[in-house]
Order: sequence, then structure tokens, then C-alpha cells
Amino acid sequence: MMYPNKIIDEDLQSIISSDINWTEFEDKTILFTGCQWFSSSIHG
Repeated sequence: MMYPNKIIDEDLQSIISSDINWTEFEDKTILFTGCQWFSSSIHG
């Protein structure tokens, strides 16, 4: 995964590779707040 922003890329890689039991999130809804900057930093 390569995003224009190195920090976002590193954070996402850390989350994806972490030892989280992702099945606990199956059929769940997750609300992200405070991520307005994320869209603009991905799309440049």
C-alpha cells in the first residue's frame, strides 16, 4: 500500500499487520471520527 502521505501509509501498515482478532469486527459497524483530513491527504 502506498499513499502519498508516508505517515498514513506507516499507520495503516501497522494496523493491518497488528495481532488483532479481526473476526471480532465481523457484522459490526465502526464509526471513525476526526478523519476529515484523511480524504484530502489521500487524493492529494
